[in-house]
Amino acid sequence: MSSAARKLYDSPVYSQERTISKPLVKKNLKRRTKAKERVINVSFVRTVLCAIALGIVFTMLVFCADRVTRVQNSINHSNAEINRLKTTLIDETAKLESLKNAGAIEFEARTKLGMIYPNEAQILNINTNSKEEKEIDDKVIVSLDSDIDKNIEESERK
Repeated sequence: MSSAARKLYDSPVYSQERTISKPLVKKNLKRRTKAKERVINVSFVRTVLCAIALGIVFTMLVFCADRVTRVQNSINHSNAEINRLKTTLIDETAKLESLKNAGAIEFEARTKLGMIYPNEAQILNINTNSKEEKEIDDKVIVSLDSDIDKNIEESERK
């Protein structure tokens, strides 16, 4: 080599270029190790994503099971309400049928409401213009009261 070439070879600019080329080789090595790290990172990311997906699936299963339980409770409550309403309907229908019977109506009127009316045999037409007739009127009322008492006693015995 000539001395000019040797000076150029030993110059700091040229020596920097030579030293710069060495780290390029090291960078390539780092890239290869990074590539291996990326493979590890990709598998780690896949594992994490699978774990997250499984967590979401299990969470949704819990929420769906809760929803199913609430719907079943609602159905059970509705069935109980339907059964209660059916029994109420049967009771009210029986009451309605008993009210259609005239004898039952009369019995209810006598016992619960105290509505006691005289029979046709007990009804008398009395003229109240004279004093004598007023006395008769008082006697009729007394006799009507005793007849009514007898009818009440008979109905209570039945």
